[in-house]
Amino acid sequence: MCRSAGWYPEPEVFWRDFAGQHLPSLSETKSQQENGLFETQTSIIITETSNQNISCYIRNTLLRQEKESAIYIAEKKGEDRKWKKCLAEAVHITLDPDTANPHLIISADCKSVRRRDKKQELSATSRGGFRYSPCVLGYEGFTSGRHYWGVEVGSKGGWAVGVARESVKMKEGVLDLKPEEGIWAIERQWSGQFWALSSPVSELSLSRKPEKIRVSLDYEAGLVEFFDADNVEPFFSFSSVSFMGEKIRPFFRVGGAGAQLRLRP
Repeated sequence: MCRSAGWYPEPEVFWRDFAGQHLPSLSETKSQQENGLFETQTSIIITETSNQNISCYIRNTLLRQEKESAIYIAEKKGEDRKWKKCLAEAVHITLDPDTANPHLIISADCKSVRRRDKKQELSATSRGGFRYSPCVLGYEGFTSGRHYWGVEVGSKGGWAVGVARESVKMKEGVLDLKPEEGIWAIERQWSGQFWALSSPVSELSLSRKPEKIRVSLDYEAGLVEFFDADNVEPFFSFSSVSFMGEKIRPFFRVGGAGAQLRLRP
């Protein structure tokens, strides 16, 4: 079931699978409240053989705004026949230029970041929140709820992606990327090796090198998970994390050597 209220004008509602294909609804109802705003409710049948990611989209066609709620359902494993589900809200993340290191170049739409070429001079107005580390935070922040976003990481260079406490942007000197400093992230080194930036760091043994990563944050559960593209199983998780009531923001580090990060839904 997908339910939402407070829309005007009457919104469009539809289901999609992980490939973006529309799925037929079992039922759909819309009603207009006394305040003139619309409420919508739609449902879909998911069978026991489902092994897919399904999203409910609600779109305001006038303002071109939309909300998405996704559910990930894995096949039943072994004899326990249990379904593993994770419900989260997809968020459209943008980069915050005010937190960017001066040697980073943020695209005009604030959706991608790369290192500045050594031959390119810094502008006189370059500010940069991270003075000594090639990092940038997402503009959006979270103090509750379950959220996820995608990052195209490609196959070149070194980078790190994850989440960080908002206060990390105030730290002086070179950042030490570890949970004790308020950063929960994974890293690809220039050599192509993948590491979890835990304490101590641990090398990740992956069946393939991911080029798109989904970062998932469950604030109340203290859980940060990393997925390869549309896989339903995370390849690494930080659990029992204490965010200390602080706002948590997406975190990105670009290590150079051809690396470029691009934000995707």
